[in-house]
Amino acid sequence: MDNNSILDSLTFERETHTLHYYYRLTGFADNDSIVEKLDAGNILKNELRNTTTLKLYKDNHYRFAYTYRSEKDPKKVLLDFVFTDKDY
Repeated sequence: MDNNSILDSLTFERETHTLHYYYRLTGFADNDSIVEKLDAGNILKNELRNTTTLKLYKDNHYRFAYTYRSEKDPKKVLLDFVFTDKDY
């Protein structure tokens, strides 16, 4: 997905202490059948666990949200995950 995902924005949701990443899937990854075959939740969770640059946020029990939309149909959400300190 990395070669076919574009980070559109990052927001901070103060009331829930959530860093929310918004991505757009392009090319072959912008396809329901491809997305269904991925174990995206576990991939993202493992990446979050292993990312040392987010240590300060993880130490302060922030939540991390990831939303992936289709480039062909921007209203269509292909993946949506929220991870809490229990996940990482």
